[in-house]
Amino acid sequence: MLPSPQSPPPAPSPCFGLLLAAGSSRRFGSDKRLHELPDGQRLAIATLRNWSQAIAADGLTQLFVVTRGAAPAGDNPTDLRPDPLTEHITQTGIAVTVIAAQEHALGMGHSLAAAVPLIPPGPLIVGLADMPFVQPDTLRRLAHALSTASASAIVRPSFKGQPGNPIGFGAALRAALANSTGDAGARSLVKDATQNNRVIDLPVADPGVINDIDRPSDLAEIRI
Repeated sequence: MLPSPQSPPPAPSPCFGLLLAAGSSRRFGSDKRLHELPDGQRLAIATLRNWSQAIAADGLTQLFVVTRGAAPAGDNPTDLRPDPLTEHITQTGIAVTVIAAQEHALGMGHSLAAAVPLIPPGPLIVGLADMPFVQPDTLRRLAHALSTASASAIVRPSFKGQPGNPIGFGAALRAALANSTGDAGARSLVKDATQNNRVIDLPVADPGVINDIDRPSDLAEIRI
């Protein structure tokens, strides 16, 4: 009797990328997203380019960016000015979908709630625009680990034992992400997954996953 053929392993699920770029930059003192790095790139644009390279290498299926909603340009409340970051993103020519979060001032959770329902179903990697040193290969590894994990899993990179960002969320967590509020973002989801052993730790040799920029002095202390 011939042995029954084994079922092929499931194909990886399409994995989408979401960059949160609607923060207020209060601690930085100016719009850090547009701060010019030593190589001449705007901070948020440098982050976006690294993520786009992960798409080019078949790591991510599609990329989305959340920016601030339009703001009054003067005394007339109906005279609205779009987020200046949006123009910089357009000038890059990178294939990315920009989503404006009108309630961005209420916190990161509102940016997530504005964006997640507009992204096709599937696993989602959520990152921060003020982390321009995360390497494309790290994003590719995250995407692969997430696309082959349980739909309720969270994949989190770590550098020398220190948890970092971006964080990957299985498809079953999309509804919870879409209901995020306040400035905590998805922290409660990560906390719950940690307590229930659903967090997959992905060690990487990439200090960029722990280097976020909150103040100008952080740029001088970055390890790359």
